[in-house]
Amino acid sequence: MNKGAVSTEHYEVVNGIKLAFEQTGSGHPCLLLHGNRDCKENFRELAPLLAEACGLEVISIDFKGHGNSDKPDTGYSIDLFVEEIAGFIRNKGFDKVHLIGHSLGSTVSIALVDRYPELVDRLVLMGASVGFKVKFQRPEFTRENFKRMLQETNKRAAPYFFVEGYEEVKNRVLDQWLRMEYHVHMNLIQLQHPDLTEAAGRIRNKTLLIYGEMDKSTPPSDGEIVQRLVGDAHLAIIPGTGHFMYMEEPYLVANEITPFLIGG
Repeated sequence: MNKGAVSTEHYEVVNGIKLAFEQTGSGHPCLLLHGNRDCKENFRELAPLLAEACGLEVISIDFKGHGNSDKPDTGYSIDLFVEEIAGFIRNKGFDKVHLIGHSLGSTVSIALVDRYPELVDRLVLMGASVGFKVKFQRPEFTRENFKRMLQETNKRAAPYFFVEGYEEVKNRVLDQWLRMEYHVHMNLIQLQHPDLTEAAGRIRNKTLLIYGEMDKSTPPSDGEIVQRLVGDAHLAIIPGTGHFMYMEEPYLVANEITPFLIGG
């Protein structure tokens, strides 16, 4: 890894919210946005690969309520996430950024590029859906049974997100989910995912779509729908992987993203 690919954590206050982020490398800015109840730590393998191969300043951000960012009692919505990431881009003085979003991060990315196209250069959407629906039934939560029900939720969710052969990734993600605070979790599971069909149809940015072949949460068929909607999109399927394809096979994912970001 080159000298410019050292990762350091910082904080930026946007609309009164302290957002934690890590910077890796130097060059054109590229933002990484994680999924619901995940955090920027999930990009610890992918970020330095992209920084070195593409000559980028790669910035992974914790959404509000996640990782080391502020965790207010209220104020969780796709619209507010969009405004906070847009405010981050402006606060940093960036002209345009490459935007890479996974799962919830891809939802925020589509909504952001639709609302503020002037802020985004190239777009990478991993595990994206224009009409995401949770495919398992969550148990009932109270503050008293929260930790036990989190474990039950993880048990029900796991078959939709993970595949055999990547136990370390599964354990990392499930551990993050188990550490979620009660008030944040209750806000996040009530997030209203908008119908992004029209927004995706308005995207004019060069777009790369990445899906795990075995993902049951946002399967490759979701990618085919997004590809038909977006004007200039390439679809890549990572063999044998699930919803967290970029953690399971970071080198394969980087090999798809690198020529896309540095190409003409």
